[in-house]
Amino acid sequence: MIETASCPSDVDVVRYAVTNGGHTWPGGHARLPEVLVGPVGRQFDAAETIWQFFAAH
Repeated sequence: MIETASCPSDVDVVRYAVTNGGHTWPGGHARLPEVLVGPVGRQFDAAETIWQFFAAH
């Protein structure tokens, strides 16, 4: 599936995909057993990534 969007030229849109992550916070700590929620994605730290985006805007 191809996703497209029509945005004004001064709008930034960033999309991240978590590969092999469960229902957890990327880069965080598992609060429940992996068997219940899946693995924690380690490709990036979600909190830091979100902060960097908003700090830049």
